[in-house]
Amino acid sequence: MRSESIDCLIFDIGGTINGPSFDGVDFLSYFLKEADLANASRLPSDRLGEAQEKASSWLDDYMIENNVPPKWEMTFSEQIRYSSMILESLGVDEPAERLATAYDKKLEFAVEELGAVMAEDCRGVLENLSTRGYHLGIASNRFGNPSGYFRRHNIDQFFEAVEYSLVPGYRKPSPFMLLEVAGTLSINPLKCAYIGDSIKYDIRAAKRAGMLPILTTEFRQPSDAMHSDEWLTISKLSDLLGIFTSAK
Repeated sequence: MRSESIDCLIFDIGGTINGPSFDGVDFLSYFLKEADLANASRLPSDRLGEAQEKASSWLDDYMIENNVPPKWEMTFSEQIRYSSMILESLGVDEPAERLATAYDKKLEFAVEELGAVMAEDCRGVLENLSTRGYHLGIASNRFGNPSGYFRRHNIDQFFEAVEYSLVPGYRKPSPFMLLEVAGTLSINPLKCAYIGDSIKYDIRAAKRAGMLPILTTEFRQPSDAMHSDEWLTISKLSDLLGIFTSAK
């Protein structure tokens, strides 16, 4: 791998900077039990996944049909419609709109709680890499600007470019955001590395962008499938310090 030629490191957020990655099916199961929806709470995980997939498919079609920009976010009414679609697919008899509002509030809290778990010595690693002369950026599949989160954890000063999107065509595994970061920093994509926790999204996006792919397993159960000659694998962010010693 060409780590010696890298001048820029671009990071995913969930499962990489913080973790673990959000599991929507697990959260939906938790919400149904908390809401005391006995029949729905006993549904198998694949049934919950199908309900989420149906709503996500509608949302994807909606975003494409309306040609929304990369950093588009759902309005409150769109959020309610999306959440209501999930609950209605599960046969929930309660007023869908009231439950959808409660679902969205708990979802926001759950995502915030996950974000409180930072990668080990995250700030120290970022500061060290920056001091060594590397440009740092963010490319993340998400709705909403993460800059406020970075400020709360005092790491915002390390990122020179931040890209985020959950819009089809722009989100990973499309290389769009990764190339946007490289373009903003005026760095050739071949001189960039991308660090993430997902082979399906992060590694594929990095390879499509021509960047050095790096898989982190800090918030995942290790397995043989996580190791390959096609990418580097690290067990924690601080492993980067042994790979990237000085930018040229």
